[in-house]
Amino acid sequence: MKKDDRESRKNPLVYSNEENSNLCAVCGDKASGNHYGVLSCEGCKAKIFELQKIRKKRQNHEYQYKGLSDKVSGKSKDLCVVCGDIASGNHYKVLTCEGCKSFFRRSIQKKAKYHCVRSGNCPITAKDRNKCQKCRLDKCLQMGMDVNSVTMKQ
Repeated sequence: MKKDDRESRKNPLVYSNEENSNLCAVCGDKASGNHYGVLSCEGCKAKIFELQKIRKKRQNHEYQYKGLSDKVSGKSKDLCVVCGDIASGNHYKVLTCEGCKSFFRRSIQKKAKYHCVRSGNCPITAKDRNKCQKCRLDKCLQMGMDVNSVTMKQ
């Protein structure tokens, strides 16, 4: 078996027939060369590099999903009741993430007074929890976070 045949079996992006020998395996544009084992154009070269990094990490069992689950490292996958991020434990009597725990503690210790520029019902998710402090603190309280459990600064 030729090396080209083996390469095309390992990587479906590698074309081995003559008719497509000058085309990018990703977008079909004119290929500029063989980049990271794939016949591709300059524009797709970076994409292939990223895909191969991800594939290599998966093969080594080091792959971590993008976004929220970057924070999961074999620990509990319970979700924060305030924002939906990965919870780190019970904080102030409620299952929360580190971000909401710290935000709640700082807000109570500073006796912060926040204002909402919208109608007071902003979505509080892991992605946009930092956009409205008023709605985030309201949700912390609504979910049962205990103000009396926060130790005040000396």
